[in-house]
Amino acid sequence: MQMLHIVAPSDPLTSPEIMGLVRLTQQQVGGQHKTLVIGGNVETKHLRSCGIPVLGSVPGPMDVSKTLASRVNRLIELHSEGNLLNVIAWGWSATTMLCGLETSVRKIGFVDGIHHSVSRSSIDFAVIPSSWRGSDILVDSGINSNVIAEPLIGVEPTSCVADRSIVEDELQIDKTNRFVYVVGNRASWQEILEMVFRMHSTGMELVFILPPYYAYRGRLMLEAKKRGLGKCIISTPARLRSIDVLVHADCVWAPNAVSFDTTSTVLDVLKAAWEHVPIAAQCTHPVHSVPTLGSNIAWARDSIDVSSWIIDSIRGIHRAGTRASEVNASVRSIAAPSRFIEGLLQRISANALLRCS
Repeated sequence: MQMLHIVAPSDPLTSPEIMGLVRLTQQQVGGQHKTLVIGGNVETKHLRSCGIPVLGSVPGPMDVSKTLASRVNRLIELHSEGNLLNVIAWGWSATTMLCGLETSVRKIGFVDGIHHSVSRSSIDFAVIPSSWRGSDILVDSGINSNVIAEPLIGVEPTSCVADRSIVEDELQIDKTNRFVYVVGNRASWQEILEMVFRMHSTGMELVFILPPYYAYRGRLMLEAKKRGLGKCIISTPARLRSIDVLVHADCVWAPNAVSFDTTSTVLDVLKAAWEHVPIAAQCTHPVHSVPTLGSNIAWARDSIDVSSWIIDSIRGIHRAGTRASEVNASVRSIAAPSRFIEGLLQRISANALLRCS
């Protein structure tokens, strides 16, 4: 099978988790794989350093000139040599770009986060979301429900993580510090601040670690320092990955996104749930709509439930550990690499039959 993968690494919705699935697909699906990068030399070098073969790059991911699709077309025609069978776009930016791609090969898009404000009713190829919430947002964006495939999830396992001593040095904490890792680059800073204040009020010496690319760090830290809580919040340094920190956390919490955000990402939460660390979210989190296992992760009714659960996790109460083991087993079964690849190939085949009918 010959596949061309299109990615836009600079798009915030093209997460490290999506890039992991790109790499996983190229490693486990037979045939020739090439990657087209929507971006510049920096993104291209980064992908190559991650072991992803790059065909070439097309600058201008924002597509201000409205010529991105035609430039991608020319590059495909130049290098495909007539044996290209499938084009897979990974992430929302790459998927929307496919709308203007004039090619006879089969097209398919895989999306996690979605810009709800962007109407893409012209999408006439299969789009695979990562949750039922994502499916609803795609329909609300004007996309025909007939081209929206059943949700598909997967996790690329991490074989090596940083030692705890390295993490402690980078975070500038010591062995006695207990910490909660926060998942979600667009998580509500109000929810985080409220939780930090609540935990501080209990007298627990607890630190909350933000993900490396948290969007609202400036506002959160400003408000936290006003309340004397600045030392309770630390950002993950650029030298560490999220996975390096969260595997050493006492627990992982996925707050809801800010009220105006409708991107509905879930893969970052599933990646965290893959590890043997207690994790929780509220029922209103998009991960709740992930088939089969979402309700096991997003079970809390409100922030009071979450705060009680954090306290139980820090104190090592048995029920928190039992739930973590059940979630971990479910995620490792349902989001296993083999099941993701099987599901992806089934959807590609179904898309081919749809085009032929």
